Amino acid sequence: MSAEIDREREEAPAGSERVSVDRLRERTDELELLISGLTMFALFALPGWLFERFTEYYTLLPLWLLAAAMAALPIISTMAYMLALCLLAHLGVRAYWVGLIGLSAIFPEGIRWERARHFGPLTRERLQQQLPPLKTAIAGADRVASLLFSVITLAALMLCWIGLLGTVVFVTGAAVGGALGATNAVISRLADSVVLLSLGSAVLVWLLDAKLAARFPGLQHLALFRALVWVLAIPIRIILPAKLIGPVRLTLQTNTHPRLFTVGLLLLVLVLPILGTVMFQSRLRFDPMGTQRFASSDDVGGGLRSGSYEDLLTPQDRMRAAVMIPSAQIESAWLPVFAPYVPLRDDSILLQRCAARPEATEAETDTDRAPDWRLAPADEATACLLKLWRLQLDGVEVALQSAMVSERRDLGLRGVSGWLDLRQLQPGPHELRVTWRPDPERDQDLDDYVADSTVYRIPFLWSPEFAAEPGHTAPSP
Repeated sequence: MSAEIDREREEAPAGSERVSVDRLRERTDELELLISGLTMFALFALPGWLFERFTEYYTLLPLWLLAAAMAALPIISTMAYMLALCLLAHLGVRAYWVGLIGLSAIFPEGIRWERARHFGPLTRERLQQQLPPLKTAIAGADRVASLLFSVITLAALMLCWIGLLGTVVFVTGAAVGGALGATNAVISRLADSVVLLSLGSAVLVWLLDAKLAARFPGLQHLALFRALVWVLAIPIRIILPAKLIGPVRLTLQTNTHPRLFTVGLLLLVLVLPILGTVMFQSRLRFDPMGTQRFASSDDVGGGLRSGSYEDLLTPQDRMRAAVMIPSAQIESAWLPVFAPYVPLRDDSILLQRCAARPEATEAETDTDRAPDWRLAPADEATACLLKLWRLQLDGVEVALQSAMVSERRDLGLRGVSGWLDLRQLQPGPHELRVTWRPDPERDQDLDDYVADSTVYRIPFLWSPEFAAEPGHTAPSP
């Protein structure tokens, strides 16, 4: 194809167009089919892959990167599904178009109505009025496919740009809010301000330029009026940059139904980000359809939840970063307990409850020779992390035995581990209740995203070997 383009450039006379658009148009159909087919499968797989990465690194993300992910992922996921569906429709139209071309090559006369004897005269007359000639149908299908592909291109450009702007807004809100100790409030107000500013700018420019200046032509020659419209249009130029989106948008708008196209464009800009957020939040819930009336998430809070047991853990459970025990059925006399440490959730509390710690790079902490502070009473880090938790076994407060800081790469978490002595308990069902952030009144000036105290209720069955023997009794420690 590039060789033919170069040949056309050499043969083109001076002052004429360098490349024949008509001749290139004959080859765009193949490119459309190739791009649509390859891109469609990639787009359907993209949201799931991104969500898996998000759940994998959720507990390790800093505040600014988490804010960026929460802004970008919903828009990217919605954009991927919408574009994939549009590309699927495009492939269907192109397949129909290819089929019509094949029929035209084999049967150039098209429909032979004189041989449609099984139709009555009225039905044949109606079909002749409704069905276009074969060449007209081919041209119509070609036009629809090309138009649909252009709309897909426009939607991709707009959503990518809006996603980038939304990410910048969320990261800025997280940076400012983190400094002020009100991250959620700042992000919410900043996002609302950007939306209101954009809508207000669009409405005011439309009233001043499309209505007032059109009715009073003299206004467009006033420098103050022109400057006012120019300033008010700044948010519009940021959201819909002319050089990036303008050529495709204005070509489609001026060659289709302008008002209908404008309404669709506004829906794309306003509705899809909201729809993406709703879809993204629903993926984080167990019941995205809201059908669980008699077994809600609150009801399960006091029951068995997979995130509390290592053998039932799923990637989404890792995002909860809850206290974990190995299984819902324990056969040993000592119960292992792992309490995870999440910097974004815990650091602001530990900074108040523990002594200041020197920072160590990941390279230092992963070497055999640890920094000096790790050689000091072990236990400094362990004692600090334990201040986040309070444990109760069957309502009686207990302490972790031989607690230590641990790194669980199988879970993708760090935290504190220890054991609970079960030897004085009777075999059977028991409950471990763990409180994160006990005595919250001790903490001051926390950011607004830090939750209040959270209680994890973990039921388990202690079933040691001797429990199967007749007349068994719990052994003394």
